[in-house]
Amino acid sequence: MDTKQKHPIFNNEYEILSSLGEGNTSKVYLARSLKDPSKQVALKLLREEFLQRDADSIKSVEQEIQILQGLKHQNIVNILGYGSDGQVKKPSGREITNLVYILLEYVTGGLLFDLCQTVGGMGEDDGRYFLAQMIEVIGYMQSKGVVHRDLKLENILVDNDINLKVADFGFATYKKINKLNSYRGTMTYMAPEIKEGKTYDGKQIDMFSTGVILFIIVQGIFPFKEAKKDEYFYNLILQGKLDTYWQKVGGQNLSPEFKDLILKMFSYDGSKRPTVEELKNHPWMLKPMDMKASRSNILEKLQENRSAKTADSSTRDGGSSRGDAMLELVR
Repeated sequence: MDTKQKHPIFNNEYEILSSLGEGNTSKVYLARSLKDPSKQVALKLLREEFLQRDADSIKSVEQEIQILQGLKHQNIVNILGYGSDGQVKKPSGREITNLVYILLEYVTGGLLFDLCQTVGGMGEDDGRYFLAQMIEVIGYMQSKGVVHRDLKLENILVDNDINLKVADFGFATYKKINKLNSYRGTMTYMAPEIKEGKTYDGKQIDMFSTGVILFIIVQGIFPFKEAKKDEYFYNLILQGKLDTYWQKVGGQNLSPEFKDLILKMFSYDGSKRPTVEELKNHPWMLKPMDMKASRSNILEKLQENRSAKTADSSTRDGGSSRGDAMLELVR
């Protein structure tokens, strides 16, 4: 029997199976318990160069852990453990010690970004299904005095039943959330007031990012490259040239209620964006919704597109599939 170590071992408890992704501050791996192989976790290892940058970097990790420990919600990834004494033993025998790590619940379905890439624009009913979950989770975070500040498709996971799980609280904060000034977020999802270096309300910028997420789910493309006054698409919204805007983004057939809601979420003035309560009671959200039917519908589309993609790639090499183009910015 071959007992040779095949994978890196973390803290003598988990074997690291594969990479799940990486960002500026960390790398995330899929790991499996050595005691119970059915137990899988996401292991987030903080980059040494990030931690060595300054005292604020260490503080931001401590804050992320503190925030995650205080949040318990079905639509937020659970924290399972953390420490600064992480140790990885590689199959070669080399050991890496003193790693700062966070152990997180492993969500099986992957990123919402990948789902949108595969399926493309899902339409208003499915958009309502996802927004209902976002309303719940944002409302919960706000009730705990927390804002995320980096809500985007890449920071939201989806389980096998198409339930959302918000992840990556590296930019989240609970301090003076209505008077923030740090430059945080991701350009395509970022509210204009952050880009312009203004003091901002964290609740209002989370609402803006949620609007971008909703638009992509419904239409399959970004609403604009960036929310800047001199960016072509966002400028059309600011100038009130809405017919041209909807024509350019292929949204002529979207309902008046959806258009009204999304444009409010994209307001240049943060105070004009809807609150969680206003979102919940907006006419678009009050339309009849069958969560079960939407879930089945999305799962069906996902299966169809995956099958089509597999068939497509086996008949021709190279070339981009429909999904690759789906998140391209409108030209």
